[in-house]
Amino acid sequence: MARNKCQLESTTEKVSRVLSERYGIRVIFQGSECKTDGRVIYLPSLPEDLPDEMADAIRGWADHEVSHVLFSESETASEFSRKHGPRAFGILNTLEDARVERLMAERYPGSGINIDRAVRYVEKLFTQKGNALINDPLRAFGAALYTRASGRKDAAYVPDEFYAMADMCSDELSRLHGCKNTSEVAGLTESILDKITAAKEQEEDNQAGPEESDEEMSSQQGPQGQDQEPGSQPDSQPEDDAGSQDDSAEDESTENQDSPADSEECDEEEVDSQQGQDNRSESEQPVDDPSSESGISQDAQSEVQEESSDVDSQSQQENTGNADEARDAVDDDETDRDRASQMAAALEEDGEEEGDGEFSPLDQIKSHLEQQFKLSDEVSESYRPYTLEHDVVEVPPDAPSYKWQDEMRFIRPQVSGLMRRLVHTLKGRHEKRWLGEKARGKLDPKALHKLAGGTGSRIFRTRTETDDGKTACTLLLDISSSMGGERINMCKKLALVFGETLSRLSFPTEIIGFSTSDRDLRYEVSRETGIEESTLSKTYSRMVPLYHGIYKQFNEPWIRGAARIGEIRKKCLTPLGESLLFAGKRLAARPEKRKVLFCLTDGEPVTGAWDESVTMEHARGAVKKLTAAGIEPIGLGIMAPYVKDIFPRHACIYSLRQLPTTFSKQLCDVLTERARQQAV
Repeated sequence: MARNKCQLESTTEKVSRVLSERYGIRVIFQGSECKTDGRVIYLPSLPEDLPDEMADAIRGWADHEVSHVLFSESETASEFSRKHGPRAFGILNTLEDARVERLMAERYPGSGINIDRAVRYVEKLFTQKGNALINDPLRAFGAALYTRASGRKDAAYVPDEFYAMADMCSDELSRLHGCKNTSEVAGLTESILDKITAAKEQEEDNQAGPEESDEEMSSQQGPQGQDQEPGSQPDSQPEDDAGSQDDSAEDESTENQDSPADSEECDEEEVDSQQGQDNRSESEQPVDDPSSESGISQDAQSEVQEESSDVDSQSQQENTGNADEARDAVDDDETDRDRASQMAAALEEDGEEEGDGEFSPLDQIKSHLEQQFKLSDEVSESYRPYTLEHDVVEVPPDAPSYKWQDEMRFIRPQVSGLMRRLVHTLKGRHEKRWLGEKARGKLDPKALHKLAGGTGSRIFRTRTETDDGKTACTLLLDISSSMGGERINMCKKLALVFGETLSRLSFPTEIIGFSTSDRDLRYEVSRETGIEESTLSKTYSRMVPLYHGIYKQFNEPWIRGAARIGEIRKKCLTPLGESLLFAGKRLAARPEKRKVLFCLTDGEPVTGAWDESVTMEHARGAVKKLTAAGIEPIGLGIMAPYVKDIFPRHACIYSLRQLPTTFSKQLCDVLTERARQQAV
């Protein structure tokens, strides 16, 4: 399911207008970055169609940044970052995210819904990519803190051990929503940082502890490594003898190592010792004698030994189970200490990596959006302007020297017959009749006899007027650089015919000229960012601001609009698709049932894109969207056949002298068509 970007930008425009009036906050779609300077929130320029989930994510991120502008103290955050570093600032930012989002949802409940949708989008994104977006323990810990602080369910992409560590900070999290400002949140963050540092120090002590215990144990053991009883002294030996033994041991190990005689002697000694052990084992065996001191037979003794062995095995199993549990507990403690040590080590890093201060899920939308709409050396397949910020929409001033009445006297003989036919046809759509027997209104002459005879008091009537519905019409004029000389003069005359004819019919009318300004943003952006102009041209379909001059508005008399027709002058390029959507948006807001959009152009759409075929496809898509919205687009081509490829209904004019007559005929046919259909 895709959503038109105009819908998103339209709603964002309305919200930003409210925010600007109340708080001085602006929202701008520009480039490929997500950022804010405290007063302006920059969102990336969007393609024509967006997935619904991404549109919700953008709304949620925008509301998230607005919450920071309204409720966060940027000076406190900057001071904390200078003191503790950008990595530690990430934890502060995570806690502050949860606090300000809650305040934003309380003030504007709709923003809370947008933020929830954005968080779900991030969770889905992270789950699909595993833990790829959480590439270090500190980020995972920040995500766990955000989840706990915002009261959300545990996210599947965050390992359980980080939630266990976040639970260690439950005291700080319980006090978070009671914080009134960023300074109090900074105090809680410092407490969490102290816990992380303390856990690291404990791990270092535990690592140093076993070494010290080994040294103590070795000091209590004898020369052969055997334990000595307390108070006992090792066998004393003269130093000379010890030294001689050491020397002899070295000599034996080095010089007599391979002597055959010595090996034979060693074998004889091993045999003798083995025989001695066998003799001792036989003498120590119990004798089955009734007169023995134990008084227990050999069979009974074996039974006792079996029972004792069973008991020993059971106790050994219990000890083994207890040891496993203890070992698991130690492993968990060691894992927590390892995680804390890793996070403490990460806090000590320089933090030069981009995004080191962004640990919460909502902050990750920033990097994700920038990744989605980043600059590319490949030619963009979808129409995408760099920004709408510098687009110009103006109502030109009057042209005092322009005598439009004189122009109409010259044109009227050419179109008088068509105009007269159009007026008569459309005037016939009105039906007026009187409804009698009313309690109020005007006196009905036919009912006065009731008053004289006293037969009734309903002697009034009211007039009703049936109408098939007026038609709102817009004339969109191409004023690009190719519309010079005689073409621009004929364009002015055409606007006069259009305006005066429809004003006589009392039809709501608007006349708009469209083109671009002569300001090329590629040069400016390339100088500021160092990005090559060719890369900008391949990524964005339009790098020049739009120009729309509204020469006649809907809700103003024709005389005022006619005085501005003389200000129609040629500009630069032909952004046909965007201008059709601009005029269609204004036309769609009209209450009239029927809406017609006439577009006059003399060439194919051109916006300076690397591949202008994208611009042509965008113009075709704009016509389809207008038609789907109930607007009737009609193309008029001046000495060019390109309108055939864009408008299903079109007319081509190859003689400028025929322009007023041909246009009047098209206007008459279009407006009378609905009247004929209703008559049938």
